[in-house]
Amino acid sequence: MPTWNQKTKSYMGRVRVSGNPQTTKTGFKNREAAKRWELNTKHAIKNAKPIPEPETRLTFVSVSSDYLTSCQNHDYASGTIATKSQIFRDFVTFFKFDPPLENIDKQLIESYLNSKPRKKTSNRHLRELNTLFNWLKKNKYIQSNPCDDIEKYRTKKYYPYVPPPQDINKVLSIASDFEYDFLQTIYHLSARRKEIITLAWDDVDFENRTVALWTRKRFGGQLERDTLKMNNILCGILQERLKDKICDWVFHIEGRQLTRTKIEKMTIRLCKIAEVKKFGFHAIRHHVSALMAASKKLSLVDIQRQLRHKSATTTNHYLTGLVNESNAANVIEEMQINKESNIVPMRKKK
Repeated sequence: MPTWNQKTKSYMGRVRVSGNPQTTKTGFKNREAAKRWELNTKHAIKNAKPIPEPETRLTFVSVSSDYLTSCQNHDYASGTIATKSQIFRDFVTFFKFDPPLENIDKQLIESYLNSKPRKKTSNRHLRELNTLFNWLKKNKYIQSNPCDDIEKYRTKKYYPYVPPPQDINKVLSIASDFEYDFLQTIYHLSARRKEIITLAWDDVDFENRTVALWTRKRFGGQLERDTLKMNNILCGILQERLKDKICDWVFHIEGRQLTRTKIEKMTIRLCKIAEVKKFGFHAIRHHVSALMAASKKLSLVDIQRQLRHKSATTTNHYLTGLVNESNAANVIEEMQINKESNIVPMRKKK
């Protein structure tokens, strides 16, 4: 007789035939399916036939595994896959069982998202779950996406920290030769950390004074190459590193390609020693972007090309949170001081 398995949240079938060990199987989505399996299994054992396979029941773990396999087949970045995997594991851990796919609805997902202490985290998990269910819908696993009607959580707008020049200089002054070269390369190329980790000598052209950077920050995650001009400071740094070349990578550890885990705490440690407010690698890109915008010597298109954004609109949004300087305050003051303006003049206190 089928019984409910509280641990797996599904029905379990049991078959005992005289002279044979008990046969059990769990994972049935309803009592009728478990009962059919019991009858077919009992008949198979009595007639010395293979035990029939039970009706398959799709669960969150099984379908998310299919999705992650697809991500690997499409050459997604390892960090991206790791992040998705962690979120999916967290989803199952929260419910303490592997929910059947047909039982996952808006209310179930919202109960998980509401458990997060920060709304920004909830939105990030919602984004990954929405991507998963859109993939399942596209591949005919489900008819509709349960995330479609879930609204994003309201959060406080994030403004990235832009370290001042003196803090950057303090960090560079105490850095080792390797750390100094790595940070300066990020600085002079306005690059992302991953782009410098994967920088190879084949990407450096001293004759034409250019450096090619590879990125997946593109629609669909395509790996693309962008070529940037190399200034004199960067050229000198790379030429010095070239003298000690022992492998294909510009930055390496004993001939092995550098990894994120080997350097992820580099800036945090240096900031602590230098006694400045902590910042990460990407903050250097923010710092250089703000300097370029504040200089008034480069157009928006020039900055866009240096940052390697596909759209100038993206660059404009990017700079909005970095550059808050405006000449408006001085202009307003001049308008009131100007006797010919219609603005009410400043009144002297009695």
